[in-house]
Amino acid sequence: MAIGLFVREAGHTGPGKVFYADLWGERGDKDKQGTKYNYLATHDVTTTQWTPIQPDAPFYFFVGRDLPVLTDEYRSWPSVTDMFEVGSMGIVTGQDNRAYAFDQATLHNQLEGSVDAECFKLATYRPFDERHIAYHTSVVTRRREDVMRHLFHPNLALVTFRHTRRPTQMRVFTARHVADARLLSSESNCYAFPLYRYTDQPVANGQMALDMSGGAGREPNLNARLLPALTAQYEMEVTPEEVFYYLYGVLNASGYQTEFETLLQVDFPRIPFTADYDAFCRMAEWGQRLIALHLLEAPDLQGMANLTVGYAVAGDDRVEQGYPQYNSTEGRVHINPAQYFESVTQAMWDYKVGSYNPLEKWLKDRRGRTLSADDRRHYETFATAIGKVLAELPQVEVAWNLIRDGDWFDPLE
Repeated sequence: MAIGLFVREAGHTGPGKVFYADLWGERGDKDKQGTKYNYLATHDVTTTQWTPIQPDAPFYFFVGRDLPVLTDEYRSWPSVTDMFEVGSMGIVTGQDNRAYAFDQATLHNQLEGSVDAECFKLATYRPFDERHIAYHTSVVTRRREDVMRHLFHPNLALVTFRHTRRPTQMRVFTARHVADARLLSSESNCYAFPLYRYTDQPVANGQMALDMSGGAGREPNLNARLLPALTAQYEMEVTPEEVFYYLYGVLNASGYQTEFETLLQVDFPRIPFTADYDAFCRMAEWGQRLIALHLLEAPDLQGMANLTVGYAVAGDDRVEQGYPQYNSTEGRVHINPAQYFESVTQAMWDYKVGSYNPLEKWLKDRRGRTLSADDRRHYETFATAIGKVLAELPQVEVAWNLIRDGDWFDPLE
């Protein structure tokens, strides 16, 4: 919690002074030395050790922040909010257990038929975890319809954070459907930026219908200056998809995430645009590859023969309480004492998207459920995809180093 004491001095002119103090430790008892309650009971404003701070633009932090010396360089790059015309926080239901379901029949039963099935939509709930949602005002508290309606049509969305409470690797994911606010973390809300905007018209049941009349349809959800500036710089036509892929590649580069970790914790990501067309294409190529893997659409994920993770032991296929459990020696993810997915490396098990470990999270959310054949195949597929992502990341790093060591330009100047 935070306590603010604001003092207005008569006759004072100019900026105010800001002082900060924090208190960490056990809450405890007021008579126990070293506890928070004891400190509060034995100190007041005059005896508290205050640290003077100077809130500066653009964040005006009321706490001490040790931002890196690269702040000015980083802030010269355009933010994702500058590049996309529309974007918003993900949707919030306030009642996920009622609003979401693994299938439409269950969702209908949860709502006791109170919502028309036409309002049932697919949503990207967590990484590699799509669920059905009743996208209706009586169920979803914050629908973010001005943005999410564009994901009712063929589209892609860049999903990332504005800020996080703690350092977080892999701060980005992609979605083809409505995105939940907690898609990337249980602690910090995420934001979705669609690649395209569609011309829609509301209809009677509160949903949206695509209006294709008069040549209407879709247009890039990108700053109007972005594509012409890139095309002029590279002397080659640049497509909206290439820009999206490039952004995704940069945001997945561990060198980028590590170097600017502190700055990424406090605001939307900022992206340097390389002045070199070959470097742009190289990063866009790897970004496209990562998107295909994260969406499970890569050709080398199709068909059982391409899956490196298996599930072969017969049983009731139930995810028992206390599971999943990972055995690093055998490379197995157990869903109960007898059954397991195999050929899962430690790196795959540890792989994170936002604050989640997808291989653990997906199964934890299904404790007590019996996995269907489709469920098991899906887990095998996205586990294999994670292994392929890890194999590609060194190449993403090479592409990032070319950008970091080269020249940049600002396409939005």
